[in-house]
Amino acid sequence: MSTLTDAVGAGELRRRTGKPLSGSYTLPKLLWLARHEPEVVARTSSFLLPMDFLLLRLTGRAVTDHTLAGGTMAYRLDTFAWDTELLEAVGIAPSTLPEIVTSGSWSAPCCPPWPLRWG
Repeated sequence: MSTLTDAVGAGELRRRTGKPLSGSYTLPKLLWLARHEPEVVARTSSFLLPMDFLLLRLTGRAVTDHTLAGGTMAYRLDTFAWDTELLEAVGIAPSTLPEIVTSGSWSAPCCPPWPLRWG
């Protein structure tokens, strides 16, 4: 995880993300994946949290909200956006993360076949 502190420093990491350096967050897990399974990262089009995946399956749109993004250690509290500097430092393209939207905002209508299954 020194890659994260090397990129911006431990204090700056905490200021930006609001999170202490810990392997329990998503960003250090993505760092591990990029280091140990680079071929998986190379062929992955999207990294999604479970709720993001559910929304993708229901609507066809990869989105997350600010609260969920804030729990990843890849979200900047001061810009309300993904921290591109940290993501690039760990080898993850920011474009592989979902769009961040306001919680409760309209995402998209349900994709077939969900309306048919649920009536």
